[in-house]
Amino acid sequence: MCEPATIIAVSALALSAGATYANYEAQTEQASSMNAYQNALRAQNIENSKAAYLADNELLNRRLEQERAAAAEEKLKSTIEGQKIAAKATTAAGESNVAGLSVDRLLSGIERDVAFNQGTIKRNLVNTEAQAEANRELLKSSFQSNANSVSQGMYMGPSGLATGLAIGGQVLGAVSSNSALKDSFFGKSGTNSTPSGGGSTSRVTK
Repeated sequence: MCEPATIIAVSALALSAGATYANYEAQTEQASSMNAYQNALRAQNIENSKAAYLADNELLNRRLEQERAAAAEEKLKSTIEGQKIAAKATTAAGESNVAGLSVDRLLSGIERDVAFNQGTIKRNLVNTEAQAEANRELLKSSFQSNANSVSQGMYMGPSGLATGLAIGGQVLGAVSSNSALKDSFFGKSGTNSTPSGGGSTSRVTK
């Protein structure tokens, strides 16, 4: 039957070790919860960033299509306007009985003006498309930056090894400082007397 001192020492050790382990469990659960919350924030942030990127990219595409349509319309108007001017010049030359090189030069000049206008329209469109592509790259970069603005959960829980060592230290400390507990673990210390070879024995003779 255990002595009261041993029971008290073992109970105290159990409470101390239990508290250490309970604290380990609580910190582990807290770290897990914080990581889950942080990861949920990151996932939501990525979704929001992606939605914003897709919306901005779609708007950029619509604007680019509008610019292309406007350029095509301007080129068509330039062609029609050139044709009208050429027709009027031809009619005026015929009414004035003018023909030959002078009329040809006039019509060639009108054609050059139309070609120049259409070339300007094309160059403007090329510049617009290049700017749109640059803006698209900026959108991608912004999306990556925004998506990575919230980090993953990196909260570290307590070390299981450190907790085990702490509990082991508590056991060792308790055993070392408590004689009753030491006796319980290692047995009572003492000396056992045994007869020595040099002792004298009495002999009875009949």
